[in-house]
Amino acid sequence: MAFTADLASPRMALVVENLADFLQTPADAALVELIKQVMRSDHFLVADGETASWNSSWPVFAEMKYSRRGLLLQPDTIQGDILLNTPLPRLNRAEFPPGRGMMVAGGKVLRVQLPLVE
Repeated sequence: MAFTADLASPRMALVVENLADFLQTPADAALVELIKQVMRSDHFLVADGETASWNSSWPVFAEMKYSRRGLLLQPDTIQGDILLNTPLPRLNRAEFPPGRGMMVAGGKVLRVQLPLVE
């Protein structure tokens, strides 16, 4: 994997589906470096995965947690600490239908609702 885009160019989005699929592959180290560059720029990164894999100490997940920003859909209270090193307020799962979650940025937490397309 090579990342050749000029990071000074107009903003772009990088989307990585199931981040754990890249662990211990030839793309692993390059993906860690790419995430570092994107997180330290004005670009936008979206990565998803199962909560259990985000709790690991792999460099790719550590880099994501270091940012302390993300969107947690239908989270459990403990997931803020585990995934983004940011505590969430006490949550009632019944108040989180599909599409509802907590947005975390810089240690601040905000409840959000995403639209569902059917």
